[in-house]
Amino acid sequence: MDLANGNIPVDATIFPDANLLAFAQSRITDNIAEQDFFLSVWARAVRNSLQENTWFILSIGLFILGLAGLLLFLLGRELWVRKTAFHVAWTALLFSLIAGLNGGSLHQRDTLRNEAVITQGVVNAKSSPDRSGTDLFTIHEGTKVTIRESLGEWCNIRVGNNEGWIRENNLERI
Repeated sequence: MDLANGNIPVDATIFPDANLLAFAQSRITDNIAEQDFFLSVWARAVRNSLQENTWFILSIGLFILGLAGLLLFLLGRELWVRKTAFHVAWTALLFSLIAGLNGGSLHQRDTLRNEAVITQGVVNAKSSPDRSGTDLFTIHEGTKVTIRESLGEWCNIRVGNNEGWIRENNLERI
């Protein structure tokens, strides 16, 4: 018995179509495990902690602070003022860049609609945007996917750690 892998033992004397059931079990491949690296999860949580406009306002404020620190560094007469201004300037400019990237990432996420749900019963993801492409994996209706790119009537999707091409009429953008 191989219960650990999801294979259910079937007695052919009790269930005459045991071979058919075993075949059906081998064809269902929706075992999709999505594992994100812990730093990705943390960065996404930080990004989502503020709204898009707040990130942009913070970015502009930190950029102005960085420019003021740079100006004070260039015009300061005392050594301790110049050292402090230098460190304030590069730190503020770095965090300004990070805040701007977070705001841009939120804007992209909210306007591109690059997530979708499969609307057909069973869809085979292909290796290329063509009917003759090799079947890579099978997904079923209701599965949430990420659209990476579109090429004509085909979409390159990602679900879990799997990536492949499906026809756009098999999904609905959300």
